[in-house]
Amino acid sequence: QLQQEYSKVRETYDRIYSSLNSAAADKYWKPFPSAKKTIAHLAQKYDLYIASGVVQDILEKDFDHHGFDRSLFCGIKGSNPAGGSDKADILKWIKSRGYKEILFAADSSRDLEYARKAGVKFFRIIRDADFPRLLHALENGMPDENQPWDYTQEEMDYIRRKILYPMQQLVQGKPLTAAEITDWFNSEPLPDSVA
Repeated sequence: QLQQEYSKVRETYDRIYSSLNSAAADKYWKPFPSAKKTIAHLAQKYDLYIASGVVQDILEKDFDHHGFDRSLFCGIKGSNPAGGSDKADILKWIKSRGYKEILFAADSSRDLEYARKAGVKFFRIIRDADFPRLLHALENGMPDENQPWDYTQEEMDYIRRKILYPMQQLVQGKPLTAAEITDWFNSEPLPDSVA
């Protein structure tokens, strides 16, 4: 029974996420300018993998939509739509392939937790300037930014504003479309600390 309920919730989540993802992908989501160049550079020295919480088929569509070169990666792993697999599991799978050191480059505090859980190093990328910073850090070995961080008050206010309005509209019986939600989230720039 619980597995059936989970499957229903996951299907709903995937449908909503997919519609938001599609609405945002063409209009707003673009790779950081330095991303592809940095990946091509890193692929010359390192085995690269994608470890994502995004469902596999959505991840692959995003990957192709943005024109990333699959040949630069040894594996592209998204989450399992049936559940039971997270980024830590994917990182452990990569680690089981015999690597001495693994660096997980990602953007959230939860990603840092996944890296710790899997016993791998972590590097936070939240802006374009982090790509050259990563390349520079790698000149001295594998970096490990293992300290959690807190959101600033400005970031928390921004997050609250962006989440509260769509929720209020839903509660008032006026749910926003995926395109309206995407436009709302992108209607003001991110705080400098995030951008």
